[in-house]
Amino acid sequence: MPLNPHHRSCDCVKRSGEPKRTYVTQAEAEATIEYIRSRRGVALRAYYCEVARGWHLTSDVARFGYGGTSQRRSGW
Repeated sequence: MPLNPHHRSCDCVKRSGEPKRTYVTQAEAEATIEYIRSRRGVALRAYYCEVARGWHLTSDVARFGYGGTSQRRSGW
């Protein structure tokens, strides 16, 4: 994964309490989503984290809906 010189750490965590991975680009996040979906059938979405200045994945599709493109969201 390329390093993002503008990356900052954030407090976003998985349900398990572990820190979420930050993806530098939306394309990288989307590729990871497709990989996970093809192997495990899990519905995920990517969202932009203003704090980390990168993309996270979430399984909380209720916030984003399902079936469209991932969205850039602020104020999380």
